[in-house]
Amino acid sequence: MKPLIIHRSLVAGTLVTVLAVAILQFGSTFSTQAAPKRAYKLPPGIRMERDISYIPDGDDAQRLDIYVPEKVAAQPLPLIVHIHGGGWRSGSKFPSPFLILHGTHDALVPYAQSEQLLAALKGKGVAAWLQTLPGAGHGGPAFGKPAVRKLTQDFFDKHLKGADIKIKLVPEVDVAVAPPKPRK
Repeated sequence: MKPLIIHRSLVAGTLVTVLAVAILQFGSTFSTQAAPKRAYKLPPGIRMERDISYIPDGDDAQRLDIYVPEKVAAQPLPLIVHIHGGGWRSGSKFPSPFLILHGTHDALVPYAQSEQLLAALKGKGVAAWLQTLPGAGHGGPAFGKPAVRKLTQDFFDKHLKGADIKIKLVPEVDVAVAPPKPRK
């Protein structure tokens, strides 16, 4: 299993842009080969376009899945594009392990969302870890502490290189920082 990289975007029309760029860059060939079917329960109002080939004549690993609302939204929505690319040597798109790093003083993304994500992932049997960074905001010095960098390196070594490493979260006291000062 390989890590999943998620990029959030709140730009209206992003999905159309991503598809248009993919079609222009890689051609409009969509593979008709079916991947092994596994039932996934999607949230209400969401549909999945699965295993779209983004490399003409590529192998089965060079496909992407797109999750879109069934109805057009009146406002911009987040976008998740999951590409399980040809750079991977093995594994599957589902489920991919997660390492979540989140500051307790993040003013942009509530810390509770990471707790909910962790619970949902573990509830589905996905290997997932949440490293809490007390006092940290949406980025900042806590994310670059040597212990956090080692945790991240261990995670990548385990899941990208196949190293026999146990993922150990860093004690919160070792990564705590002073909360960010409010903006004036």
